[in-house]
Amino acid sequence: MNRASWPRTSRSRRVVPVLGAMIVGALLAVAPASVVHAEAKYPIAWTGIGIHPQSAPSMGSGPAAPALPDGATVTVVCEQKGGPVNNGDKTIDVWERLDTGAWLPNAFIKTGHDGFTPGIPKCSDYFARTVPGAKDPYADQKKVEEKVNTVCGGFISSARWVDRGENELKSLEVTPTTCGLVTIWVNKQAAFDELYHKISANWGGNEYWSMHNQFTCHSDWWWTQGKQKWNLEPKRPNVGYWNTMTAQCNPKP
Repeated sequence: MNRASWPRTSRSRRVVPVLGAMIVGALLAVAPASVVHAEAKYPIAWTGIGIHPQSAPSMGSGPAAPALPDGATVTVVCEQKGGPVNNGDKTIDVWERLDTGAWLPNAFIKTGHDGFTPGIPKCSDYFARTVPGAKDPYADQKKVEEKVNTVCGGFISSARWVDRGENELKSLEVTPTTCGLVTIWVNKQAAFDELYHKISANWGGNEYWSMHNQFTCHSDWWWTQGKQKWNLEPKRPNVGYWNTMTAQCNPKP
């Protein structure tokens, strides 16, 4: 090799890494926030029956898409607080905003975190960064509350524990409000969540779904027998909604 060419080769080897670092730095400086906070994919879990993506961060806001089964993967773009949801183990008030614009509760998304997920932006920050000047209506908690509130103000009038003679079952006697009685079928999950918090319940697994099925059954069919007070028993088995219905909402323990 010609000795005269040596300094040029050595200098070029030193300059290339420096230029590379400068280019990478420049790209990161102008990269949109969506690159830094990449959209994440997570599976739906623990529903047992599937779940409808909702139109707002509340189970009472109304379905925005067909039900998705456990194991289905969804793309999350940001997170926001909303209505509390119990998955049979914990009650969580964080919701996932999907790339479709719909919402799913963190309680039924396997993100590895019960609540906000590290690396996923808050929706208020996400929209401000990705679409300058745009405002996400559900980044405002007041807007969330407006969407979640029902015309009744509440579905459940009272709930108390009583003893029933049938196999000495401990029973939860639920009395819906007059308004709730005729509108509860539209927002059954929101009504069940209200009941859960009203009595500070701590049902998990099959017990949770058994009570959920009984409640849903009564809310769907109370009018056929004129039952304006419903009895739910934690010891009844979780046999799914349809089997609960064929047992007139009271599957045998």
